[in-house]
Amino acid sequence: MNTQKVRAALTKAYLNKNMTFKKETERLAKLARIALKKKEAEKISQDLSLILDYFKILKTVDTSKINDKGFSLEDKVKNRVREDKEKKFSDREALIRSFLNKEKNHLKVKEVLN
Repeated sequence: MNTQKVRAALTKAYLNKNMTFKKETERLAKLARIALKKKEAEKISQDLSLILDYFKILKTVDTSKINDKGFSLEDKVKNRVREDKEKKFSDREALIRSFLNKEKNHLKVKEVLN
């Protein structure tokens, strides 16, 4: 599929699509606790719609003749995460005094989940 056909298909899909992604964009913005202006939400909704439509087009590509064994990363990628090790602070009291907001000897943070 050439670039012009992809663009034409995306444009057609976009023009035929209603703004179902607008509500989803607003929901995601609320979950992420970010404020979006109306134009920003519309732009993100359009982009999301186009991206998903592009993936629909990619699903139609015939990959049956592609040997995917050469694309395995399992042998090439190593775990570069260090092992967790317990580390004791030499001056625990100084650490606790450095907390900006505390309750007894515990660091107090804002609520993260609803």
